[in-house]
Amino acid sequence: MSGQLHRPLLLVGVVLSLAAAPVAAGGWFRSNADAEALAPIEAAARSAHSWVLHVDQSPHETVRLLYHNGALVSEQRLDPDGALIERYEYRYRDGRRIEARAFRADAPGGDAGQPVYSDSYSYSSDGMLRELRRRYVDNSERSSRYVFVRGRLLEEQHRSGEMLQRLRYDSLERVQQLQQLRDDELVSSTRYYYRGDSARLEQTVEEQHDRDGVSVTSEYFDAEQRSIRSVVSRDERTVSVSERSHGPHGLIREVVTEPGRRRVSSFEYDQDGRLTQQEERVNERLQSRIIYPEQGRRIEERFHNGQLIVRLHFRNDEQTAREIIRDGEVIRSR
Repeated sequence: MSGQLHRPLLLVGVVLSLAAAPVAAGGWFRSNADAEALAPIEAAARSAHSWVLHVDQSPHETVRLLYHNGALVSEQRLDPDGALIERYEYRYRDGRRIEARAFRADAPGGDAGQPVYSDSYSYSSDGMLRELRRRYVDNSERSSRYVFVRGRLLEEQHRSGEMLQRLRYDSLERVQQLQQLRDDELVSSTRYYYRGDSARLEQTVEEQHDRDGVSVTSEYFDAEQRSIRSVVSRDERTVSVSERSHGPHGLIREVVTEPGRRRVSSFEYDQDGRLTQQEERVNERLQSRIIYPEQGRRIEERFHNGQLIVRLHFRNDEQTAREIIRDGEVIRSR
């Protein structure tokens, strides 16, 4: 489990760096307003042409990006046969993006129909993005608001229907707090604590609010951003404590302690890092064992009072055999 925190972007596909060009491998072409690939050019020569097309081909799709005077004005995604999957159009004013529209070939009316959604952008007097509003074809909306102080991002708010997500940042623009609200009532709140001035997490504290009270989960991370300890409490009473040990290939042991119950999960790997076996014990009694003899195969063993009673064989997630066992002997199989 990694503790690396990535800033959430609710409005997927929105490019906020307006003049940035893609760096993926592909070809650059002199072009025109119809996005035709007129002649190949070197990437360094892009600024010499008002219309430039970048084509990035893979076995799964082709992406065509059209730029006009350095600004991305349209984007197309095509399937391997060259049929359009979706396209985007972008408009600018004074060097800033003010509108984006998305079309899909499988939407009503196809590529020539109404956009599946439209984005509008507004900015503060100092040129910082203030709001991004997305309207869908059914007239529903999602919006994002941004608060900057002297060029530094201080807060984001993302609203969709009754849900509001609010993020606050510290002086280093690291997420300091994430809140989820429904109809303006707090649902959850998470605080993030870091190691010094780095972006590496040391601890997170998440509060979940419901009609019955508040539950709090405190999670701790090691220097490699792996979760090593979790403490869950309910109304200030500890409900469970989880402790984890990691090896070079992954998690090797997890101990979960709850009132009257202690569960221990252990994991083994081969020298190549492939998981070969995992076991689970509850209150010192073996409950289950899973063996991975080779890629695509697994054997699940289930125990009762420490005694093996069932063995299941799988290949590629399909059960191939079932064995009923008593006193170490197979008494029935199918």
